[in-house]
Amino acid sequence: MGRGSQFQSRSNAYYQWKKLALEFQSDDESDSDDDEPLGDRRAHLGKAVSYERAQREADEASLIYRDSVTRAEHVRTDLDEHLTNYLDSMEVWELNRLMNIKSTLADYARISKRPIQAELAIGDRLEVYEESLKPQQDIQWMIEHYGTGRYTPRPIIFRPFGLSTAEYQIFGVPLDEQLLVSHKDIPLFPAKALSLIGKSTRDMSHEDRYKVWTTRALLRNIHDLRNMLNRGPSVTLKHLRSFDLPVIANLLVLYLLELPQPLCPVELQDPLRAVYSSRSEKNSIETLTAIRLLFEGVPYVHLKTIQVLFGVLSEQIKGDENSAAREQFVKAVSQRLGPIILRGREIVGVGVGRLPETLVTDLIEHYDVVLAGIETRRPIKPCARPIKSESAVDAGPSSRRAEEDPEATSRALLETAAAAAAEAVVATKRSSAVSSHSAADQAVGKRASVGSTSGGGGQSA
Repeated sequence: MGRGSQFQSRSNAYYQWKKLALEFQSDDESDSDDDEPLGDRRAHLGKAVSYERAQREADEASLIYRDSVTRAEHVRTDLDEHLTNYLDSMEVWELNRLMNIKSTLADYARISKRPIQAELAIGDRLEVYEESLKPQQDIQWMIEHYGTGRYTPRPIIFRPFGLSTAEYQIFGVPLDEQLLVSHKDIPLFPAKALSLIGKSTRDMSHEDRYKVWTTRALLRNIHDLRNMLNRGPSVTLKHLRSFDLPVIANLLVLYLLELPQPLCPVELQDPLRAVYSSRSEKNSIETLTAIRLLFEGVPYVHLKTIQVLFGVLSEQIKGDENSAAREQFVKAVSQRLGPIILRGREIVGVGVGRLPETLVTDLIEHYDVVLAGIETRRPIKPCARPIKSESAVDAGPSSRRAEEDPEATSRALLETAAAAAAEAVVATKRSSAVSSHSAADQAVGKRASVGSTSGGGGQSA
């Protein structure tokens, strides 16, 4: 080593490391403590001190690590406790919330169910009441039980002395008197009205045609046209064209309703009822023929008016392929015109018979069979002063009575036609009975022949 063996911190001091003479070796088996050199002991003691210090530091670090782990474990457990308590509280709160919601909904449903059940019961009863209400049948029942009759207006007639009422009025005047001042086969107003309706509806569709007859016009408009025409016997198309066709058709219905005598005489009711009572699908043609025989005895003006009226109505339904609309139209017109053209002398109640409707339906649908081609003579217009001819003087009392009373003549014709119709009905019944008896006799004969054949076969066997 340099100068001396002490270390000095000076600039002029020079030191150099030397190779150690002895190396420390620790051999417990071969070496002993007594024989170990002092240098070796010092090195060993230095290493021991270093180990103890490292051990001590390791123990201290281990102690510190243990304390840290303990504190961390306490923190973890505390955190687990807090989280668990919080989650348990949340679970309890959520459970309470759901239970409260359920109980609230149950209470609300129970409370709401009571009025709902009551309302459902009320709704069921209302439905039952609503189904029991049938307006058409109810109003029909009310009219039949509480009504005093159909609408029958009674116009006030001006009856001048020595002159005909038909020269001053149209509505409410008998057809015979109106025919005296008319140059056509029927009175002027129905002739002009039906002619205008027939010509105007010729180019219309069937639906528009049906609306002309089925539309109910205002009574005020009908009366306006009625008051315009009821001032004298003359009726012009100019007056009628100023109003709509439904108004004219409704006025025509009112005109027929105000007639003192219906279009179909009262004497036809009983024969018609007898004819329709024996009607069936097999003898429908015979029934229509019997009705035609009855109409042959109707007075001239009534028959011609019926022919013109139902001729126009039958033209309305020609070429219509829509059977539903056609049947509905025929039904509506029959219900409206039936009780008007066929009514009794006095209406004291509401009839429930379907004879008028059935008659009008047959007249519309079977016009060519029932009414077409019936010819009658127009009555001669009487003079102001009737002149008695020699033939009238020489004639017997029966002919003079017929000339004085034309109603008796028409009544006699009706009686003759009714008798002919009754004979036709009786003949129809007899023919049906004879056919049934002949069929029964043929069946009996067949049975007898079969029995005899079987008997002969048994004997031969």
